[in-house]
Amino acid sequence: MPDATNSDKHFKTGLILIPIIIVAVILGGIWIYGAFDLSGDRARRVDEDIRSINKDFDAIGRAQDPHCCGWKPHWEDTGVSTNAIDRTMTEFLSSESVDPDGADSGSLHYAELRICFQNGRLCSGRTVGVAIDVHGMVEPAGYGPDEDSSTNVRLRFDNEKIVHQMWDITEDHDALYPSGNENLFLNQLTHHNELLLEFSYYEKAPRTVTFDLTGLSEKMMMDSLKIDSKAGGGA
Repeated sequence: MPDATNSDKHFKTGLILIPIIIVAVILGGIWIYGAFDLSGDRARRVDEDIRSINKDFDAIGRAQDPHCCGWKPHWEDTGVSTNAIDRTMTEFLSSESVDPDGADSGSLHYAELRICFQNGRLCSGRTVGVAIDVHGMVEPAGYGPDEDSSTNVRLRFDNEKIVHQMWDITEDHDALYPSGNENLFLNQLTHHNELLLEFSYYEKAPRTVTFDLTGLSEKMMMDSLKIDSKAGGGA
């Protein structure tokens, strides 16, 4: 059976190369057309045409691959939202995986590392604190009463040893998380530069996604977001 990750990489390469070739042909034509007179109004029109074409093909490229056109790993911040009743303040930080977790209808999609904070501390109780959102049904560890809501994963931080763990799956089966160890996991995220996570979709080969963790600890410090060092799971 071909490796799913390699297939995605080949697919991604093809998606990127096709628009590049088309743009090169069009730009070559514009250059030839304007080569005899690139002064004054002609030069401005050619420049405007090039910018317009680049903008159009950037949009096409992003529709096929959201990580094209100069994308770089970064942390998204929802900002703080305050509950009108109990005044609980909630904030999410998230970052997409560097490599895709799959493809649908000719478009690549990426896993998302999502961290939830309430009143400056990691979410707990009924709200998952740290999770990986993916695009498909996560393979359960089994189909017994205690197995259908968990899944086997392998993970590695930076160049450290590979770790085998059992993670929980959300009710909709499209996210997985280190239940009972979320604070510890968040602490590990803030002390490393890279996370590699291997998981499986239902009845599919395992796949690996990579997250760039650079800047997380600085972002949390800037927003006064804390890790509860005394708790093993939720805050």
